[in-house]
Amino acid sequence: DLAKKRLRILHPRSLHDDPTRALRAARLGPRLGFALARATRSALRDALRDGAFGAVSGDRLRREIEKCFTDAPLGLDPAAALRRLGEWHVLGALEPGLVLPRESVTALRRLGRAIADPPWRAPRYREWVTGLALWLAPLPPAMRRRTVSRFAVRGEAARRITGFARIRETTLRQLERAHGRGAVDAVLSGVVEEELHLSL
Repeated sequence: DLAKKRLRILHPRSLHDDPTRALRAARLGPRLGFALARATRSALRDALRDGAFGAVSGDRLRREIEKCFTDAPLGLDPAAALRRLGEWHVLGALEPGLVLPRESVTALRRLGRAIADPPWRAPRYREWVTGLALWLAPLPPAMRRRTVSRFAVRGEAARRITGFARIRETTLRQLERAHGRGAVDAVLSGVVEEELHLSL
């Protein structure tokens, strides 16, 4: 399997037993240049058909999604991992209607590079919070709220993720109207550093 660069589960019910293995495969594949073995693709389709992902707790899903961003220093492009999950129809199984918007891809790649070589020094949790905010920003507000709830994100992190799209739009609008360096500095002074990095 290593020589053939393929990811293979050990038995046909492996993804029924633990559907989060598909999320790990979506991270390992792009990072290592591996693809799913044919039997593993078939087993994934069976797990999706049988609704296996619906039984996974939000906490477990969130921990796996977090690694799409925290694995960036290992060479993972977060957008590549999420794109695989979309191609495999796993995103929609996690929350109906969930997709990776095309508008998010470039910014997620930029985020991955920033995490690997950070322009800011932020607490570790901000990597995945900012990543989720950026991923979900183009989606309708109701979809953002449902996804945050499905991933068991609560408190300040949930507010930052669901509110990021509005903050970004407001900041960019204010920048368009700002004339001169002082006006631009005034707009940017209230923006959190990593949100500023992602908004521009």
